[in-house]
Amino acid sequence: MSYDQFHEKSDQLYRAWVFEDYGEAETFLNTVTPLPLGETLTNTYPEIEAFVRVDKRPGKVQMGTDEIPQAVHIVDPNFFDVFSFPLVQGNPGLVLNNQTEVVITERAAERYFGREDVLGETILLQLNGEDFAPYTVAGIASDAPAASSIQFEIAVPFQNNLYRERALQAWFNVSGETYLLLAEDASIDELEAKIPELSRLILGDDYRPDVYNIGLQPITAIHLDTSLPPGNEPTSDPQYSFILGGIALLILLIACLNFVTLAIGRSVNRALEVGVRKVIGANLSQLRLQFWGEALLMTMIALVIGVGLAGLGLPMFNQLAGRELSLSVNLESLIFLSAILLVVGFIAGSYPALVLAGFRPVEVLKGTLSVGNKRKRLRRGLVVVQLVLSVILIISTLGMRQQLDFLQTKNLGFNKEAALVIPTNLGGPDGRAAAERFREALASDTRVRNVAASSFNMGDGWGKAGYTDENGVYRVFWVNVITPEYLNTLGIDLVEGSDYNRDAPGGLNRGIIVNEALVQEYGWDNPIGERLPGAAFGDHEVLGVVANFHYSSLRNAILPLVMMVNPDPIFDGIQNYDGSSSFSPEVTVRVEGSDLPGIVEHMKVVWADVVPGQAFDYVFLDEAVDSQYRAEERLGSIVSLGAILSIIVSCLGLFGLATLITARRTKEIGIRKSMGASAMNILMMISREFSVLVGIAVLIASPVAFFALRAWLQGFAFQTRLSIWVFIGSAVLALLVTLVTVSYQTIRAAQLDPVKALRHD
Repeated sequence: MSYDQFHEKSDQLYRAWVFEDYGEAETFLNTVTPLPLGETLTNTYPEIEAFVRVDKRPGKVQMGTDEIPQAVHIVDPNFFDVFSFPLVQGNPGLVLNNQTEVVITERAAERYFGREDVLGETILLQLNGEDFAPYTVAGIASDAPAASSIQFEIAVPFQNNLYRERALQAWFNVSGETYLLLAEDASIDELEAKIPELSRLILGDDYRPDVYNIGLQPITAIHLDTSLPPGNEPTSDPQYSFILGGIALLILLIACLNFVTLAIGRSVNRALEVGVRKVIGANLSQLRLQFWGEALLMTMIALVIGVGLAGLGLPMFNQLAGRELSLSVNLESLIFLSAILLVVGFIAGSYPALVLAGFRPVEVLKGTLSVGNKRKRLRRGLVVVQLVLSVILIISTLGMRQQLDFLQTKNLGFNKEAALVIPTNLGGPDGRAAAERFREALASDTRVRNVAASSFNMGDGWGKAGYTDENGVYRVFWVNVITPEYLNTLGIDLVEGSDYNRDAPGGLNRGIIVNEALVQEYGWDNPIGERLPGAAFGDHEVLGVVANFHYSSLRNAILPLVMMVNPDPIFDGIQNYDGSSSFSPEVTVRVEGSDLPGIVEHMKVVWADVVPGQAFDYVFLDEAVDSQYRAEERLGSIVSLGAILSIIVSCLGLFGLATLITARRTKEIGIRKSMGASAMNILMMISREFSVLVGIAVLIASPVAFFALRAWLQGFAFQTRLSIWVFIGSAVLALLVTLVTVSYQTIRAAQLDPVKALRHD
């Protein structure tokens, strides 16, 4: 929640977004915006002091003979004036004024030059697939904070020659984010009320009410706002932050309830203390202050120990969570820890302070005080609440694990095993040509089964195309440009028609392959030979139909898909295109044999020969696919850890409570043993009470956990059905843990000599 708050003017910074609504499925919501938007808004409304465009582009850095892929941020010259990214070297107002100069971070300087003091050095950059051009390092910036929505390593000044002339003026093309700096006294509500009128001026004759909408988003809201699509950087689903915070609060609440439960168990002894103190003159406020002071003192000691343990465990937790969290000492953290101290201390000391302190000394000292039933009911209620919270976490852990297992084992409609994906880092035609040379060079290697290339691979964001057909219906489908071997390499089933054949050039030029979802969407009875119903499309026909496969995450439904070797006929008819990934082809290689390191090393040598200058990077396809669910995997691990911690904390309370109960019932146990009861009888007698409490907790926790899991599963188009065994297993586990916890003290009491037990006072 601290994302982007490090900017000095964070409360004045906003990111623009554009929403176009043409009805039906023809709606477009973007946080990457038209290039002229910032300047037009700034010139129109005096409330806006400045604008900055931030466009993240794939690029390359040339170091010797190596060409290293590197994201480059194209920004306006006032970038370092508006945002609080400190410069280690260089003047913020001057470093981006020259179009042949560049600012790099300390991390980038260390990577490319081996040192950080590189002011005035030259770096060779390639942008937009053009030739490498020299840039002079005019500034060195500190690395962008982890909690920043703008993550840059190399920033170059905005240049018109990097964009087509049409893009510089068009209002329907989007490219890069637009940030606005508002005046200190500006009202965001008043400004947003004025902006719709600007749409009329911008669009002129094309204007229609509520069709082209411009909005503003606070920069501090970007990271956790899922109502808008991500821009240059991914955002975070706030439900995960709330879930993790909720787990922490549950564990803390269980600990507080433990303290109160044990305080109730010790209430008779403390009642005598209260009676004596009142007799010698202590008043109610002094007693309450004493009890709350004791609780606050213990909480303070626990807080110091907890902060120390958190510091020690933070590196491991960062690895588990995939985040760069740090324990920082500042005013906010001190206020937060002080609030925890006061709240926990107040809750933990509430029973002694509010109940025990109110006992009448005469009743206490005469032994006529009778609150046993009330204490017993309250104690049982608190134990049930503890168990409910623990069982909810146990059920959630098992339910999430069941969904994760489903995600990893479901048949995706393609073979993700024994396949490597190698990015070419080249433009479409050049990348496909490089992939073809690579395929031919590996043709004689018996360890390589298939080689194919595609603009997008499994786990990538595939391209989304839209157009209006001949009947005025707006159609949407996903696209991928492939090579003829793609279906065989990925193991995708062809259910109708034929695959591409290199010996039939006509099919390569005209043929498209669609999935069953597209056939159903278009209502074709015999799809082979059909063409997409759009007048602007070039000469093409459906060559084959593949079974629906999960080219996207299992969070998403399978939607219509078109794959083609020759993209021209299809892209001629597309009106709108939305793609989050680069069109740079990726090569997929399916291998066989046990000598995987040897195969990879051989491919690296071949790659250097046929694609000189391009780094040989690869990822295993199964890892790329599984990485789509890494956030859920991490969340599941953290929830599991939370469940274990909650069980441990609950066990500590149950153990202490069992100690008090057996101590109170020592005489009863002695009498029962003298009457012939066995140790097992005693164990069953005391365990029965706890077993009933576990049963009540399971009955309460199960529906709560069920609805919570169902809400979480709604984020997946494909989801498992929660098994009844998840709930039965959780109940059994909770019961076993409870019985094991209380059994030690119960067995110990049951083995006590009856004579000694009957003498117990």
